[in-house]
Amino acid sequence: MRIAIDDDWFAHGLAGAMRALLDAVETGGEPPNTADSALEGLAIAFAALESARSGCVVAAGEARSRGGDDG
Repeated sequence: MRIAIDDDWFAHGLAGAMRALLDAVETGGEPPNTADSALEGLAIAFAALESARSGCVVAAGEARSRGGDDG
């Protein structure tokens, strides 16, 4: 299945990410789209996958793999 997206999706996404970075440079702050924020999202996703696989509650950061056959 393919999901139709607007032809400008990449350009708009890139512009948004760059705007956040430029705002952070200008204000001396930290952009909301840091590598740390991506890692937090991955920890939540891995915990959700492990929870679905095991049927047990798994807190973000407690999953030690992506699940599946790799352990």
